[in-house]
Amino acid sequence: MKKYITILLALVMICSMAMGLQAKSAEGEKSFQPVLLNGTEVEINSYLIEERNYFKLRDLAALFAETGARFNVLWNAEHKQVEIVNGEAYEKQEGDLTPLAEGKVTGEVAEQTILVNGEERIVETALIAQNNYVKLRDVAEFLNFDVDYDPETKAIVLTFVETEEEDGPVDTEEKVEEKEEQEATEENDLTKGVHNDVAYDWFMDQGNTGKYSDGNCGPTSVAMVMKWLDQTSEATGESVRNWEVNGGDWWNTDIIASYFDEKKVTYEVQAFTDEAQIQKALEEGKIALLCMEMKAVSTSKYPRKDRTERFYGFDGGHFLIVKGYEMIDGKLYFEVYDPNNWGMKYKDTKEPLGKDRLYLASEVAKGIKDWWGHIFIISPNK
Repeated sequence: MKKYITILLALVMICSMAMGLQAKSAEGEKSFQPVLLNGTEVEINSYLIEERNYFKLRDLAALFAETGARFNVLWNAEHKQVEIVNGEAYEKQEGDLTPLAEGKVTGEVAEQTILVNGEERIVETALIAQNNYVKLRDVAEFLNFDVDYDPETKAIVLTFVETEEEDGPVDTEEKVEEKEEQEATEENDLTKGVHNDVAYDWFMDQGNTGKYSDGNCGPTSVAMVMKWLDQTSEATGESVRNWEVNGGDWWNTDIIASYFDEKKVTYEVQAFTDEAQIQKALEEGKIALLCMEMKAVSTSKYPRKDRTERFYGFDGGHFLIVKGYEMIDGKLYFEVYDPNNWGMKYKDTKEPLGKDRLYLASEVAKGIKDWWGHIFIISPNK
């Protein structure tokens, strides 16, 4: 009976995902590219369609089930959608990670809407032999692993951060006491910080901001600036993007400057020098909008527990807001609103991971210099 229920659930999921935008037929074939997971070759199959690799979502869940990048695949009956929950255990099912048939196949390719940590995401899927396959780089954007390619071996390279368990190792009594002392020290250090908050919530998540959500870090950061300036602002990542679609490509800094000019925002574009430059602006009650390379920012081992360091795998160019700073253990950290959140929340507070995140100022400085080399400084309305 359990087997039939599982099959029925899978069919319901297939049907639900197939109700997206109009599909188009596309030919493909089994891919023979090797796949490496943290340096070790693994057995997982995919189809190569239009020069893109498509993997079964449940195969990926099974592959990562025993790792720190695990995620669960569910059927959300209320929304009638497939749902992914990062960090949850996945129960492997019969049929997971089984070999694919060789030879040519025909798939129905379409954009579909799924739920990721409660937020809607649009992904491109291929329906082949009553199974849905997803583009690897699409889902990697909101799952806790990175995708790369080794041109020498022609291998797909998957990497993730190893963890002992989702919340990290259990602390010993001595470790707890050490942490309590450290927290007491940090509490004293916080008096040296600056936090340019307002009396209402102005953090925004670029996830679920329309068709171009993946590239909406710029528009969403701009929308946050507008909300910070004016509580009545109705700007969102989606509405700001619609002001200049830019062919679906990422926004650049010239577009942001044009938007600020039209909306009469008081701002400066400054050539970046060092962390003290941003620190001084924050002490004057201003905020900064950065365009930086995220590779410079260290990745957190326990992103849903720690407040510091990057909480996602993406390490390219990215827009975010700096709205404060803190001194911790003698080190300067910038307090940021990072829109690359996609519904992810701290396990204890349920607050977004990108809200009030702390990035080491020296790493932020490197990321700025390695990318645009300038910063936007925004002054509050008078």
